[in-house]
Amino acid sequence: MESTSHPRAWKVLLAFAIIYFVWGSTFLAIRVGVREVPPFLLAGMRFLIAGAVLYAGMRIEGTSSPTAREWTSATLLAVLIFVFDYGLLFWAVGSFLPGFHVAGFWPGVFGAIVYSVISWLLSALIPKRER
Repeated sequence: MESTSHPRAWKVLLAFAIIYFVWGSTFLAIRVGVREVPPFLLAGMRFLIAGAVLYAGMRIEGTSSPTAREWTSATLLAVLIFVFDYGLLFWAVGSFLPGFHVAGFWPGVFGAIVYSVISWLLSALIPKRER
């Protein structure tokens, strides 16, 4: 019988603390950034840089470039997730009154709705034998 090792509690807590810090700092960066740059331009710059870094890292590791079908799928997901979800989040943070805490509840609700719809669409489009 194989024995499974469980991560230590402090490592799990540290991982969650890093996630919360990075995710929370994202909203702070959005709040500060939209004061100087138009929201959709800021979102586009952020994700273009992130995508370029990830693509470069993938190529440096020796992974082959994605196929045309994979690029098409990635583009569709990028539009659904990043333009609608994050683009509207950047717009909302830049458009509402400074005292209105839009970077908390509503983006979370909107994100849950978008991801639910995307999951539902993908489960309806992909046959069960391919999942």
